[in-house]
Amino acid sequence: MILLRGKAELAYAMKDWNGVTDICSVIIRDGDRSPNIVKMLEEAYYSIGKYQQAIDILEGMEANDMKTESTLYFIAMSYKALKNYNKSVDYLNKTIKESISTNTAGYYAQIGDVMEKSQLTSKSLEAYQKSLFFDNKPLTLYTIATIYDQKLKQPKTALSYYKRYINSKPPVEQKAYIEYCNYRISQLSK
Repeated sequence: MILLRGKAELAYAMKDWNGVTDICSVIIRDGDRSPNIVKMLEEAYYSIGKYQQAIDILEGMEANDMKTESTLYFIAMSYKALKNYNKSVDYLNKTIKESISTNTAGYYAQIGDVMEKSQLTSKSLEAYQKSLFFDNKPLTLYTIATIYDQKLKQPKTALSYYKRYINSKPPVEQKAYIEYCNYRISQLSK
């Protein structure tokens, strides 16, 4: 089995896709369904134009919670090759979701905070905006509103962000922020 695995990896490195399919099929038939072997097999099927076989393998990996950005991408590309564009787009969206950390919004918010503390207001706003792209967090909206209101003296833009904060249904723990936003909305709406 170790020798077969080595041969599969060598065939994969050499892009001998028919060799990869032959060797990996034997390995899997003998009981080794490790993600690396399965991934090599699906990529080989994709590379030789056997898209449905690639999809079948990859969807099996997804169903067994062995999905990765790469496996989802190859499913999407296989569906694209089969002209099933709706499925292709669905899987491309899954690929994007898998490839982006759930913490990305928080990282950008932290960059915004650091830039704000460094008196780099425009770079701070830029980072906060990127944060919103990944997750529309109420506190980020509030922070942007206060920057436009207090630092940049742009009441129309501040009002817009205060309203977005309120409409985002912030948690009750942010009661003080909610009250302040409602107060500023009433003041800026005059």
